[in-house]
Amino acid sequence: MIFATAGHVDHGKTSLIKALTGVDTDRLAEEKKRGLTIELGFAYSESISDITIGFVDVPGHSRFISNMLAGVSSIDAALLVIACDDGVMPQTIEHLRILEFMGITEGIIVLTKVDRCEADDIRKTENQVREQIDNTFLQGCPLIPVSSNTGQGLNELKKILDDLAKKKKIRDNVGLFRLSVDRRFLLQGTGIVATGTVSSGSVKDGDEIWLMPSQKRVKARSLRVNAKSKKIAGAGDRCAINLVGSDLKLEDIGRGNWLTTNPGKPTREASSVLKISEEEKRNFKNLSSVHFYSAANHVLARIALLDFSNLPPGASCFAKIILESEINLCYGDHFLIRDQSATRTVGGGRIVYPYPLSAGRKTRHQTSLLSKFDMTDRKKDIVTHVQESPAGLRIEELSAVYNLSNQNLMVLTKEAGLFCINEAEVISVPNLKNLKDLVIQTLKKWHQENKGESGVPESKLIAILSDYSTDLLRFVFSGLIDQAIIIRNGNTLSIPEHNIQLTPMEEKTLKQISPILANNLLKPPVLHDLANHQRTKPQDLERILNQIAKTGRLIRLTKNRFFLPEALPAFREALFKSTDNNQISVQGYRDQTGIGRNLSIEILEYFDRKGITRRVGDKRQIIQPG
Repeated sequence: MIFATAGHVDHGKTSLIKALTGVDTDRLAEEKKRGLTIELGFAYSESISDITIGFVDVPGHSRFISNMLAGVSSIDAALLVIACDDGVMPQTIEHLRILEFMGITEGIIVLTKVDRCEADDIRKTENQVREQIDNTFLQGCPLIPVSSNTGQGLNELKKILDDLAKKKKIRDNVGLFRLSVDRRFLLQGTGIVATGTVSSGSVKDGDEIWLMPSQKRVKARSLRVNAKSKKIAGAGDRCAINLVGSDLKLEDIGRGNWLTTNPGKPTREASSVLKISEEEKRNFKNLSSVHFYSAANHVLARIALLDFSNLPPGASCFAKIILESEINLCYGDHFLIRDQSATRTVGGGRIVYPYPLSAGRKTRHQTSLLSKFDMTDRKKDIVTHVQESPAGLRIEELSAVYNLSNQNLMVLTKEAGLFCINEAEVISVPNLKNLKDLVIQTLKKWHQENKGESGVPESKLIAILSDYSTDLLRFVFSGLIDQAIIIRNGNTLSIPEHNIQLTPMEEKTLKQISPILANNLLKPPVLHDLANHQRTKPQDLERILNQIAKTGRLIRLTKNRFFLPEALPAFREALFKSTDNNQISVQGYRDQTGIGRNLSIEILEYFDRKGITRRVGDKRQIIQPG
């Protein structure tokens, strides 16, 4: 179990950990010279019940608050340390608020330096502390007076630490592995080592993982878990990992980087639920610049309030976080914001969605969607997210957002009655039905507006319905075709009852040329001669005849001739009559039809394209009996 200290500067946090573990967590020469903690320190000890307990010693000085935040991001419980001779101080309150914003729910209050105080002073400080922590997560928690110098109260504190460790909730290991790096260093004979607390999932010696946000692939080697060599580290473990990777250098790794099996891309924008600290003296303004902290990350950002121009102290709302540099975030991550000069904690909250919402969503629609999440049940919120997404969601997107493996998501979607397509996309059954209806309505509208077209090119229909993925649309098209609700003709889609309607000009042209084509059924005039007869340009007549051909009232068997439909059976019958031992020659077909050699070749090539005949040398064979 991992505990972190919290409290005002010089209230005895480091001395307390040394008294509990025998380890001086101030490692730096400057820390020893100045007598204050600057960087994070770590120590371990065995509890009364032989449970390993880890301690993270965090700085108390306001200038090192970012280091403090890195230390408390993935802990199990807090030790709020208050010097009895000082009482509650500004940094005490700020650290308490930070712990609440970071989602810490368990802790112990430790009154230090009691050897300097009289019994009455200790009671007064206890009463002051109880009053200050009223209505916080520490209300009703143990409050232990101790002296790191004399040892007073340490045994009682160790017993309470042991009791908490025995009651520790087992963290959910279902999620993908995530560890936010709070330290990295070179160890002689080993190489690059990164440390942090595993916030979810697990990692094994030899696993390949991602270094984010640089998206480098590295290998985990030589794990140390709670100061002991282990083969696997799980959620809640304090872990040091030897990292090996191609051209990996120490400077490639920074505090706040994630080691993870989640391949989700880093982000510059996230949606959140934000609460302003009750200690604030003024309203928080929309688009304020802030320092943003999440896990061990610290970046500059602006906060866009949704539906509010400003937010009073103690109030909450949905907000968009616009980051100045890319970091990795997931659903449910806790965060903290401090003012532009990083001297005051302004508020905090949780990430609801770590990527930009659809650009087309208006603010009220964004808040409507975000309000559907209750942030207490990840599985329930995943189902809600899918149900509220008309176009469905990709499994890889859900994996990145909710930090779950594809396999776990597949099980979840099946249990929830959601529809999964090719194990790549998921959509709710009602939304799938709505999409099918939309496809049908879109086709009908297209036919209404394009009465002269036989159908919509599939690529065109996909472009019209661009809010939906191509794979999802093709899945829907295929299902509707199988049900004979729509039909496919080549690369076009249409409604079965759709009939192409000719314009008056097209009807007039057909009426004029039909007698000419009938008089020369098997060898009608070429397009140029027909155009001369109609006293029009060949390209204009071709456009009209192509439109008529879409209705089936003309057919275009060759490049420069249009035929009446009754010509086709005659040409097909001639195939069989000209057959000699299942062989058809151009000369035999020409003699049978009387249409000349060149046109005979063109008609035979048409039958080749249709799969009725097959050319073998200079002859044809019938492969599709008529």
